[in-house]
Amino acid sequence: MHDKTAFAKRLGKLTAKQALLFEGIGGALGASKAPKGHRGEGLARGVTRGLGTSLGTGAGALAGIHAGNSWAGLPADPGAAAQTLADEGTQGRLLMALKILGSMAAGGTLGGLAGYGLSGAAIGKPSWEQDKEQEPA
Repeated sequence: MHDKTAFAKRLGKLTAKQALLFEGIGGALGASKAPKGHRGEGLARGVTRGLGTSLGTGAGALAGIHAGNSWAGLPADPGAAAQTLADEGTQGRLLMALKILGSMAAGGTLGGLAGYGLSGAAIGKPSWEQDKEQEPA
């Protein structure tokens, strides 16, 4: 099996596990924060926010890897990139790795924040907050 295919499969499995973890934690937190009578909605809202966060994190991390490769000066061709890494000394390889990992972490963080915010905007206010606004003063 080609190395890129094996890496993509491992990354896909890891991302799926991460998404399930985010959704599970989000659902549990959403249900625990919701008032009685609204636990189901809280669970669904938490799962939705978790899904948005995990999708944003994954997309941001992939964008960060791409940006880090460009920043590190690695060519897009895997063979040429491997040759560039082989030609570099230890310090050069370490610097390239730090640029790629730093870009991946920054991209994942920004993507996760964007996914969390966008998923919250998409689902709107919870019904228990809307009920409070409609009650007469």
